[in-house]
Amino acid sequence: MKKTLLIIIILIAASAFLFYSKKESSLTNEKSKNPAAEEISTMTATANNTSISTTTEVEKKEEAPIVKKGVATSTPQIKITEINLDVPFSSQAPYSDWSEPYQNACEETASLMVAKYYQKATLTPAIAKEEILDLVAWQNKTFGYYEDTTAAETARILKEYYGFKRVEVIYDFSLADLKAEVLASRPVIIPASGQMLGNPNFKQPGPIYHMLVIKGLTENGDFITNDNGTRKGHNYVYKAEVLYKAIHDAPQGGHTINRADLDTNRKAMIIVYPN
Repeated sequence: MKKTLLIIIILIAASAFLFYSKKESSLTNEKSKNPAAEEISTMTATANNTSISTTTEVEKKEEAPIVKKGVATSTPQIKITEINLDVPFSSQAPYSDWSEPYQNACEETASLMVAKYYQKATLTPAIAKEEILDLVAWQNKTFGYYEDTTAAETARILKEYYGFKRVEVIYDFSLADLKAEVLASRPVIIPASGQMLGNPNFKQPGPIYHMLVIKGLTENGDFITNDNGTRKGHNYVYKAEVLYKAIHDAPQGGHTINRADLDTNRKAMIIVYPN
């Protein structure tokens, strides 16, 4: 009886021990699977990753080059708004004597002004008078005449009489082409229908055929000239469109020119380069 009672007590104690051990194990497993704990752990890891990622992004942005919209990346071009070359001036009638040969000495005078510019030489009325007479004599010997020489014939004066190695006659050019030559610091000799120029200083109605020197541009883009057809021709300004329209070469040299033919003849300009 006592033995049987002892066995029963042992069995009850063992059952109680197994019950409490299983419960504690169950509680331990539940704690390890606690979703709240897992969420906190995940948020901490996520927050740490975000911080690392943000720091890396900031570093990348600081290293990147700064680009400003509207800032030019090319070298800006320098625009020349005004130029006036120091070409010495003389009227084709240095002492106001408009008889021949001075009446028809515009080509000679335009040539000598450009020549003296490149020679850096002085041009006085006495020098101009002597040189005009020498040029007239040279042309009479070379061409057989001196009146109303064409652009090509005037270019020969500059090459053969003055000795310039490079003299170009350019035909059928644009207004922009003409301005480009002046902006390149080259005085330009142009033949013109004189009466189309509308210069109030001419003896009206003005010469049928004329030749002058363009030596500059104003801020407005008009031409600054040495117009040897008048004693008031130094730095005389012509409207660009007026002068450009008036540019016409002589149809032939040494003959009486009809204005109707002259006004429709091709444009020409003479460019002289320094030796």
